[in-house]
Amino acid sequence: MAAVRPAVVGAFTLGGLGLVIAAVLFFGGTRLFARTDRAVVFFEGSIGGLERGAPVRFRGVRVGSVASVTVVLNPRTLEVRLPIYLDLEPGNVTFTTALSNAQQIPTIPALIEAGLRAKLVSQSLVTGQMLVELDVNPNAPARYVGGGEAGVPEIAAIPS
Repeated sequence: MAAVRPAVVGAFTLGGLGLVIAAVLFFGGTRLFARTDRAVVFFEGSIGGLERGAPVRFRGVRVGSVASVTVVLNPRTLEVRLPIYLDLEPGNVTFTTALSNAQQIPTIPALIEAGLRAKLVSQSLVTGQMLVELDVNPNAPARYVGGGEAGVPEIAAIPS
């Protein structure tokens, strides 16, 4: 029986660990460590075709993805709410001027107050997949449902 060499076993183990880390970074991309802001939208009616991972776009530009699609049912009133949690990537937004330390980058609540609205849009007519489209529309009436996670801002939904 051949003697086991600790240096060979250690090198093999470190090489395998290096391959696993490289695969995670390669296949996971840089979004693995990207900062995201969370928001919630409550759509009325059917949200068929909207799934976790669906794109969130602002005027056609991808700014995030759907983090979760859930059903919340009140057992007493049988009221159903459909909270859609969004992971928004602030790194996808560029500001036209450099901001000094005294100026603040607009936050999600500030954008909501300025008229940020969400609607469902068909991503593909063939597959029926949907995406969430964001736009600033201060003239659209805002109806807030409430009841999302504490500290998560709610974006008002408008009809598609």
